[in-house]
Order: sequence, then C-alpha cells, then structure tokens
Amino acid sequence: MRARLERMLCCSLSVQEPMSTTSLSVLVGIAEGHNKANNITGVLMTDRSTFVHVLEGASDHLDSLIAKLSRDRRHKAFRVIARRAVSERQYNEWSLMLDLTQTTDAQWIASVVNTGDGDERTS
Repeated sequence: MRARLERMLCCSLSVQEPMSTTSLSVLVGIAEGHNKANNITGVLMTDRSTFVHVLEGASDHLDSLIAKLSRDRRHKAFRVIARRAVSERQYNEWSLMLDLTQTTDAQWIASVVNTGDGDERTS
C-alpha cells in the first residue's frame, strides 16, 4: 500500500536569535540530506529567528519528521499549523528551498506563529 501524499505548514522559533549564517547553513544542509533520503520536498522561510516550513511527503515520513523536529534543541515552540492530503507536490524540485525573508515577510511569519494563520498578510 502506498502512503498518502501530504503537505504541512509548521513553524518554530530559533533558540539562537538571530540564527547565524553558519548555523543556518549547517541546518539547511542537514535538512536537505534528510529530506532527500525520505523523499520530502518543501520550502523553509525564515528571518533567522522565526521559521515557517511547508513540507510535502508521504504521511509516515512527515510523522517521523514531526517527531524529529519536536525534539530538536535548536528551536522552540514547534507546531504544525495545517496538514492535508494533496494530489501532487508543489515543491517537487526542492528537497528544501531556503527563502530568507524581508522585514515585511518576517512580520507575517510572526503573525503565523502567534495566531496560527496567515490571514494578516497584506502583500
């Protein structure tokens, strides 16, 4: 039986604020390797303090990733905001695309983390 393809939106806060370029590069490198090995694709948007992840993969692989991220001591306040079945991948080309955000995006990220939705984004 083939596992169901899902997409999830999750967020967390860095314990090192703001996260250094070196620490961020190491984190992305490790995540890319893990994601490739587990056929997970997605994007990581960050202002170096707040992280929003959109990740896609088989439901069992996402379950394992959630458990791993929940135990990771490099961040805090990890939570899954949304998760649903999808028929195809949106981020098929990226094991993990990194998007360093601007200030307006960082404010939107903070609203997602604090409220659980992105309705406050204005542009």
